[in-house]
Amino acid sequence: MSFTKSQVNKLGEKLRHGTAIDGESLERLQDLRVLYDAPMARVQVSLRDRLGVDATSRLKTVNTIIEKLRREKMRLAEMQDIAGLRIVEEMGIGAQNEMVERIISLFAGARVVDRRRHPRHGYRAVHVIPEVDGFLVEIQVRTRLQDSWAQAMERLADQAGREIRYGGVPAGWESVIRRALSISEKFGQIEEQIESIRVEGSRLPSPRRVARGQRELQLLHARLHARQKSLEASVSELSDTVRDKLKKLLEETDSAT
Repeated sequence: MSFTKSQVNKLGEKLRHGTAIDGESLERLQDLRVLYDAPMARVQVSLRDRLGVDATSRLKTVNTIIEKLRREKMRLAEMQDIAGLRIVEEMGIGAQNEMVERIISLFAGARVVDRRRHPRHGYRAVHVIPEVDGFLVEIQVRTRLQDSWAQAMERLADQAGREIRYGGVPAGWESVIRRALSISEKFGQIEEQIESIRVEGSRLPSPRRVARGQRELQLLHARLHARQKSLEASVSELSDTVRDKLKKLLEETDSAT
Protein backbone atom coordinates (compact mmCIF):
# COMPACT_ATOMS: atom_id res chain seq x y z
CA MET A 1 0.00 0.00 0.00
CA SER A 2 1.19 3.53 -0.77
CA PHE A 3 0.10 6.90 0.61
CA THR A 4 0.26 10.46 -0.66
CA LYS A 5 1.23 13.15 1.85
CA SER A 6 -2.32 14.45 1.65
CA GLN A 7 -3.69 11.03 2.58
CA VAL A 8 -1.19 10.70 5.44
CA ASN A 9 -2.14 14.09 6.87
CA LYS A 10 -5.85 13.36 6.49
CA LEU A 11 -5.35 10.14 8.45
CA GLY A 12 -3.42 12.09 11.07
CA GLU A 13 -6.28 14.57 11.53
CA LYS A 14 -8.75 11.74 11.95
CA LEU A 15 -6.55 10.09 14.59
CA ARG A 16 -5.96 13.38 16.37
CA HIS A 17 -9.60 14.35 16.79
CA GLY A 18 -11.35 10.99 17.06
CA THR A 19 -12.51 10.13 20.56
CA ALA A 20 -13.11 6.52 19.54
CA ILE A 21 -10.70 5.47 16.79
CA ASP A 22 -12.18 3.05 14.28
CA GLY A 23 -10.45 -0.16 13.29
CA GLU A 24 -9.92 0.96 9.69
CA SER A 25 -7.94 4.04 10.77
CA LEU A 26 -5.77 1.96 13.08
CA GLU A 27 -5.14 -0.53 10.30
CA ARG A 28 -4.15 2.26 7.90
CA LEU A 29 -1.79 3.71 10.49
CA GLN A 30 -0.20 0.31 10.95
CA ASP A 31 0.19 -0.02 7.16
CA LEU A 32 1.85 3.40 7.07
CA ARG A 33 4.13 2.55 9.97
CA VAL A 34 5.39 -0.59 8.23
CA LEU A 35 6.38 1.48 5.18
CA TYR A 36 9.02 3.24 7.30
CA ASP A 37 10.86 -0.02 7.94
CA ALA A 38 12.70 -0.22 4.60
CA PRO A 39 13.98 3.42 4.61
CA MET A 40 15.10 2.95 8.22
CA ALA A 41 16.98 -0.22 7.28
CA ARG A 42 18.65 1.58 4.36
CA VAL A 43 19.93 4.30 6.67
CA GLN A 44 21.13 1.72 9.19
CA VAL A 45 23.05 -0.17 6.50
CA SER A 46 24.59 3.06 5.16
CA LEU A 47 25.81 4.02 8.62
CA ARG A 48 27.35 0.59 9.11
CA ASP A 49 28.88 0.07 5.67
CA ARG A 50 30.03 3.62 4.89
CA LEU A 51 30.87 4.98 8.33
CA GLY A 52 31.51 1.82 10.32
CA VAL A 53 28.90 2.91 12.86
CA ASP A 54 26.44 0.55 14.54
CA ALA A 55 23.01 2.02 15.24
CA THR A 56 20.07 0.44 17.00
CA SER A 57 16.65 0.85 15.38
CA ARG A 58 12.99 1.04 16.35
CA LEU A 59 9.64 1.98 14.85
CA LYS A 60 7.35 4.15 16.95
CA THR A 61 4.31 2.23 18.19
CA VAL A 62 0.80 3.01 16.98
CA ASN A 63 -0.18 4.30 20.42
CA THR A 64 2.80 6.64 20.77
CA ILE A 65 2.19 8.03 17.28
CA ILE A 66 -1.40 8.89 18.21
CA GLU A 67 -0.31 10.36 21.56
CA LYS A 68 2.22 12.60 19.82
CA LEU A 69 -0.34 13.75 17.24
CA ARG A 70 -2.67 14.83 20.04
CA ARG A 71 0.05 16.37 22.19
CA GLU A 72 2.05 18.38 19.65
CA LYS A 73 -0.50 19.33 16.97
CA MET A 74 1.79 18.39 14.08
CA ARG A 75 0.94 16.90 10.71
CA LEU A 76 1.45 13.16 10.53
CA ALA A 77 3.60 13.42 7.38
CA GLU A 78 5.95 15.78 9.27
CA MET A 79 6.49 13.48 12.26
CA GLN A 80 10.23 12.92 12.14
CA ASP A 81 10.67 10.02 14.55
CA ILE A 82 8.27 7.30 13.40
CA ALA A 83 11.45 5.55 12.25
CA GLY A 84 14.34 6.03 14.66
CA LEU A 85 17.99 5.03 14.88
CA ARG A 86 20.31 5.60 17.83
CA ILE A 87 24.09 5.88 17.96
CA VAL A 88 25.77 5.86 21.38
CA GLU A 89 29.54 6.29 21.61
CA GLU A 90 32.15 6.93 24.28
CA MET A 91 32.97 10.39 22.95
CA GLY A 92 33.12 14.06 23.81
CA ILE A 93 31.32 17.00 22.22
CA GLY A 94 33.98 17.41 19.52
CA ALA A 95 33.78 13.78 18.44
CA GLN A 96 29.98 14.00 18.56
CA ASN A 97 30.11 17.00 16.22
CA GLU A 98 32.41 15.08 13.87
CA MET A 99 30.04 12.12 13.91
CA VAL A 100 27.13 14.39 13.00
CA GLU A 101 29.10 15.91 10.10
CA ARG A 102 29.97 12.45 8.79
CA ILE A 103 26.30 11.45 8.88
CA ILE A 104 25.24 14.66 7.12
CA SER A 105 27.74 13.90 4.34
CA LEU A 106 25.78 10.71 3.58
CA PHE A 107 22.36 12.32 3.35
CA ALA A 108 22.08 15.55 1.40
CA GLY A 109 19.56 17.98 2.86
CA ALA A 110 19.37 16.26 6.24
CA ARG A 111 18.09 18.50 9.04
CA VAL A 112 19.95 18.77 12.35
CA VAL A 113 18.36 19.39 15.75
CA ASP A 114 20.91 20.12 18.49
CA ARG A 115 19.40 19.41 21.91
CA ARG A 116 22.66 20.14 23.71
CA ARG A 117 22.32 23.89 23.44
CA HIS A 118 18.55 23.79 23.76
CA PRO A 119 17.74 20.74 25.92
CA ARG A 120 14.18 19.48 25.92
CA HIS A 121 13.15 18.92 29.54
CA GLY A 122 16.76 17.99 30.32
CA TYR A 123 17.24 15.73 27.29
CA ARG A 124 20.54 16.32 25.45
CA ALA A 125 21.62 14.79 22.14
CA VAL A 126 21.96 15.69 18.47
CA HIS A 127 19.36 14.45 15.99
CA VAL A 128 20.00 14.17 12.25
CA ILE A 129 16.84 13.78 10.17
CA PRO A 130 17.31 12.74 6.52
CA GLU A 131 14.46 12.04 4.12
CA VAL A 132 14.85 8.66 2.44
CA ASP A 133 12.44 7.50 -0.27
CA GLY A 134 9.96 10.13 0.92
CA PHE A 135 10.12 9.06 4.59
CA LEU A 136 11.77 10.91 7.47
CA VAL A 137 14.20 8.90 9.59
CA GLU A 138 15.52 10.29 12.87
CA ILE A 139 19.12 9.44 13.83
CA GLN A 140 19.90 10.18 17.48
CA VAL A 141 23.59 10.75 18.21
CA ARG A 142 24.40 10.55 21.92
CA THR A 143 27.48 10.53 24.10
CA ARG A 144 27.56 7.76 26.69
CA LEU A 145 26.64 10.20 29.46
CA GLN A 146 23.77 11.71 27.47
CA ASP A 147 22.44 8.22 26.86
CA SER A 148 22.79 7.18 30.52
CA TRP A 149 20.73 10.18 31.59
CA ALA A 150 18.09 9.55 28.91
CA GLN A 151 17.80 5.88 29.90
CA ALA A 152 17.41 6.84 33.57
CA MET A 153 14.61 9.23 32.61
CA GLU A 154 12.92 6.51 30.55
CA ARG A 155 12.83 4.29 33.62
CA LEU A 156 11.54 7.20 35.67
CA ALA A 157 8.81 7.86 33.08
CA ASP A 158 7.74 4.21 33.17
CA GLN A 159 7.16 4.55 36.90
CA ALA A 160 6.16 8.17 37.50
CA GLY A 161 4.23 8.73 34.26
CA ARG A 162 5.10 9.42 30.62
CA GLU A 163 4.21 13.11 31.02
CA ILE A 164 7.58 13.84 32.66
CA ARG A 165 9.18 13.47 29.23
CA TYR A 166 7.21 16.52 28.14
CA GLY A 167 7.61 18.75 31.18
CA GLY A 168 4.94 17.25 33.43
CA VAL A 169 5.66 16.81 37.15
CA PRO A 170 3.48 14.15 38.83
CA ALA A 171 2.67 14.67 42.50
CA GLY A 172 5.20 13.05 44.79
CA TRP A 173 8.00 13.03 42.22
CA GLU A 174 8.97 16.72 42.32
CA SER A 175 12.30 16.31 44.12
CA VAL A 176 13.43 13.40 41.93
CA ILE A 177 12.65 15.31 38.74
CA ARG A 178 14.37 18.48 40.02
CA ARG A 179 17.43 16.39 40.76
CA ALA A 180 17.36 14.78 37.32
CA LEU A 181 17.17 18.17 35.60
CA SER A 182 20.00 19.48 37.78
CA ILE A 183 22.19 16.53 36.80
CA SER A 184 21.44 17.17 33.12
CA GLU A 185 22.45 20.82 33.42
CA LYS A 186 25.68 19.97 35.24
CA PHE A 187 26.86 17.29 32.84
CA GLY A 188 26.02 19.55 29.90
CA GLN A 189 28.28 22.24 31.36
CA ILE A 190 31.08 19.76 32.03
CA GLU A 191 30.94 18.29 28.51
CA GLU A 192 31.22 21.82 27.11
CA GLN A 193 34.13 22.66 29.42
CA ILE A 194 36.01 19.49 28.51
CA GLU A 195 35.57 20.29 24.83
CA SER A 196 36.79 23.86 25.38
CA ILE A 197 39.92 22.55 27.10
CA ARG A 198 40.52 20.05 24.30
CA VAL A 199 40.31 22.83 21.70
CA GLU A 200 42.62 25.12 23.68
CA GLY A 201 45.11 22.29 24.13
CA SER A 202 45.13 21.58 20.40
CA ARG A 203 46.12 25.20 19.73
CA LEU A 204 49.21 25.12 21.96
CA PRO A 205 52.68 25.16 20.35
CA SER A 206 55.13 22.37 21.16
CA PRO A 207 54.83 20.98 24.70
CA ARG A 208 58.42 21.98 25.45
CA ARG A 209 57.62 25.68 24.98
CA VAL A 210 54.39 25.60 26.96
CA ALA A 211 55.05 22.84 29.47
CA ARG A 212 53.61 24.77 32.36
CA GLY A 213 50.46 25.83 30.53
CA GLN A 214 49.99 22.34 29.18
CA ARG A 215 50.31 20.80 32.64
CA GLU A 216 47.68 23.21 33.94
CA LEU A 217 45.34 22.25 31.12
CA GLN A 218 45.93 18.57 31.77
CA LEU A 219 45.20 19.00 35.48
CA LEU A 220 42.01 20.94 34.75
CA HIS A 221 40.99 18.34 32.18
CA ALA A 222 41.57 15.58 34.73
CA ARG A 223 39.50 17.41 37.35
CA LEU A 224 36.64 17.86 34.91
CA HIS A 225 36.79 14.19 33.96
CA ALA A 226 36.62 13.32 37.64
CA ARG A 227 33.52 15.52 37.94
CA GLN A 228 32.05 13.79 34.89
CA LYS A 229 32.61 10.38 36.51
CA SER A 230 30.93 11.71 39.63
CA LEU A 231 27.94 12.78 37.53
CA GLU A 232 27.81 9.36 35.89
CA ALA A 233 27.57 7.91 39.38
CA SER A 234 24.80 10.43 40.12
CA VAL A 235 22.86 9.25 37.06
CA SER A 236 23.19 5.66 38.28
CA GLU A 237 22.13 6.75 41.76
CA LEU A 238 19.13 8.51 40.21
CA SER A 239 17.99 5.16 38.80
CA ASP A 240 18.33 3.64 42.27
CA THR A 241 16.35 6.55 43.73
CA VAL A 242 13.57 5.95 41.21
CA ARG A 243 13.38 2.29 42.18
CA ASP A 244 13.33 3.17 45.89
CA LYS A 245 10.64 5.79 45.29
CA LEU A 246 8.44 3.29 43.46
CA LYS A 247 8.93 0.69 46.20
CA LYS A 248 7.91 3.22 48.86
CA LEU A 249 4.82 4.27 46.89
CA LEU A 250 3.79 0.63 46.45
CA GLU A 251 4.25 -0.03 50.17
CA GLU A 252 2.13 3.03 51.02
CA THR A 253 -0.55 1.87 48.59
CA ASP A 254 -0.58 -1.63 50.09
CA SER A 255 -0.87 -0.29 53.64
CA ALA A 256 -3.79 1.95 52.64
CA THR A 257 -5.82 -0.94 51.18
